[in-house]
Amino acid sequence: MTNNELLLAMSNLLDTKLNAKLQPIKNDIKSIRDEQTRMNDELVIVKNELTIVKDEQIQMKQDLAAVKKDLATVKDEQGKMKLDLAAVKDEQIQMKQDLAAVKKDLAT
Repeated sequence: MTNNELLLAMSNLLDTKLNAKLQPIKNDIKSIRDEQTRMNDELVIVKNELTIVKDEQIQMKQDLAAVKKDLATVKDEQGKMKLDLAAVKDEQIQMKQDLAAVKKDLAT
């Protein structure tokens, strides 16, 4: 066997052994990359869901503002109704007094 053939045989043997030793590392790297891809996909899903939640939160805030505005309107109307009711009561009292006076005049 010549020196070149011997060197070639040694080189092939080293390549084979090196490939055998590197293959588990390559497999681990591929596994890590696959896991990273899966996690990135999940992260995209979570980001999309977070966007949906934020949009819903914005809508809820707008709805709450509308409810507050409506409630303020109801309170204003209630206040006006209370004033109207007080006026009606005053008129009722006056009418009772007037009716009592009429009854008194009729009785005499």
